[in-house]
Amino acid sequence: MPDDLNLPRWLRLSGAWGWRLVAVTGAFVIIGYLILKVAVIVVAVLLACFLAAVLEPLARRLRDRGLKPALAAAIVFLSVIAVLAGVVSWIGISVADQMDDVVARSEQGLEDIQEWLSSEFGISDEQLDRLQDQFTSGLGSVGTGGIARSVIGGARLAVEVVGGFLLMLFTLFFLLKDGWKASAWAEKWVPGNIRQDLVATMRNASVVLRRYFLAIGLTGLVDGVLMAIALLLIGVPLVGPLAVLTFLGAFIPIIGAFAAGTVATLVALVTNGPGDAFLVLAATVAIQQVEGQILQPFIFGPVIKMHELMIVLAVAAGLTVGGIVGAFLAVPIVALIAETARYYRGQSDLAAVSASSEDEGAVTKDAEEDAGEPAAPTPTSERLAE
Repeated sequence: MPDDLNLPRWLRLSGAWGWRLVAVTGAFVIIGYLILKVAVIVVAVLLACFLAAVLEPLARRLRDRGLKPALAAAIVFLSVIAVLAGVVSWIGISVADQMDDVVARSEQGLEDIQEWLSSEFGISDEQLDRLQDQFTSGLGSVGTGGIARSVIGGARLAVEVVGGFLLMLFTLFFLLKDGWKASAWAEKWVPGNIRQDLVATMRNASVVLRRYFLAIGLTGLVDGVLMAIALLLIGVPLVGPLAVLTFLGAFIPIIGAFAAGTVATLVALVTNGPGDAFLVLAATVAIQQVEGQILQPFIFGPVIKMHELMIVLAVAAGLTVGGIVGAFLAVPIVALIAETARYYRGQSDLAAVSASSEDEGAVTKDAEEDAGEPAAPTPTSERLAE
């Protein structure tokens, strides 16, 4: 820009920052677009990395006992598959065994809800029937084309989910088998000026992920047990599946627990009526208070040093971009970014302290030469305090 334009300094600085921000934003948009195009692959690989961070210590223990990496990875991998298959089978059997009772109680519960609406809000049976007919006709107005598009979209989603799940399992096995060699590979091939930082960042990321998922799993386990006890005391069916849903909901902070409690409340409303639904809702709120006041500070807080507002914003952003999977991945990704920034900030502080120590040492040496006698060294604690 020519100097004869005599632009104010603030305007020249704003322009310089502006085009750089536009360039950075454009790069992020392009990267995000490419990621969304291969979202199934990216999500599968990320999930495999997260699971590998949790399961790798088990494979390492087996390797330390003399097992070959492939055999150790296969044992851990098959054990996880067996546990998942057992849980899914148990949920299916539990739902099938209670289905007849749930259907019968649902019919009675719907009648109780109609009576409650009639008595409390003056809604007649004719009005309820009219609303039901309008809802049914609305579903029928979708048409054959809409139904066909929905079926095609559902089939495509099912193919993507199954394909992503198989890719995740495939990646998980090879991460358990050869992922432990990543640090050695980095130390061998990465340039020396970034080797130490890269290896330390990889190790910190693995530790943070492992602690995060163990902490969130323990929190979800406590939530699931408390929910199961509350449902048993109230007399709501499907205790096991709802407790498992509560456990899984803990992996999506704040939103997941609320969603699981909402499902439990709806089940209680349909099967047991408004009174028990209110009790389940109260139990959900009480469990959330236990989690927020007791479990979060002592279990989750020391692992993820993030403010609650940052967690909420991360989950909201992940939910907007990637749905449920995005909400699940958002917090650990932000935690990894925060841990990496914390590492480099610590390195910068150490470099500053080291430079300060060298400067003070030079000043002390000059003072000794001028005075002809040695000066007392300044303790490191006092230098840091200053």
